[in-house]
Amino acid sequence: MFKELGQISETFVSLGSHDFIKYLKNGRKIGFNEQWLNDLNNLKNVNLLHNSNYEFNKINFIGYTQPWQYYYSKSVNGKYVDSEEVLIDDLNNYLPSLVKDDKCNILLCHSPIKILEDEVINNVDKLKEIRLILSGHMHNGMVPPILDKIIKGNKGIIYPEKQLFPKLARGIYNKNITEEELISIIISGGITKIHDCSPKILHPLNNVFPASIEYIKVKRKVI
Repeated sequence: MFKELGQISETFVSLGSHDFIKYLKNGRKIGFNEQWLNDLNNLKNVNLLHNSNYEFNKINFIGYTQPWQYYYSKSVNGKYVDSEEVLIDDLNNYLPSLVKDDKCNILLCHSPIKILEDEVINNVDKLKEIRLILSGHMHNGMVPPILDKIIKGNKGIIYPEKQLFPKLARGIYNKNITEEELISIIISGGITKIHDCSPKILHPLNNVFPASIEYIKVKRKVI
């Protein structure tokens, strides 16, 4: 698929949680498939952005990989939750060298859960220079197709850490950082809603939930 995409257009890829966490019967295995990453990065016009950036025309694409500690170092009531502390430290480590002041900065960031929290924005100065964030991870909040069309907004029913009613699970959301500037985030529902690590009895639901492929049209703002 990536090879074919590269033949059509310049392609940018960022990594998600399942790209470095393999679920086994006796637990989780943490680690990247280095060979697969190298093969992907060697494809023509395919740019794997693993805590790196690529300047294309007047746009600076930044691929940020949230570490496994972001997903699995903090728990509430016995359930893992996304860690804003890890996110703040990690973003401050990478963004200063990746954000370009003279470009339109677009951030590819897998999980949208904490990225636009006030605590994160107020403690990561370079995040304020991002204009658009592209995320996934939420599987559209598992909102059924019929309800997805009827019930507008960003809330979902459940998200991967098995918590109910996440606030930022689907669609487009705009976060004002000043009176004149905002950060927009687009959360893709993903191609597959039920992952292989889920109970097999749930896998047929993938025939009910459609694949989500987002088409984004960007217009120049006239001043």
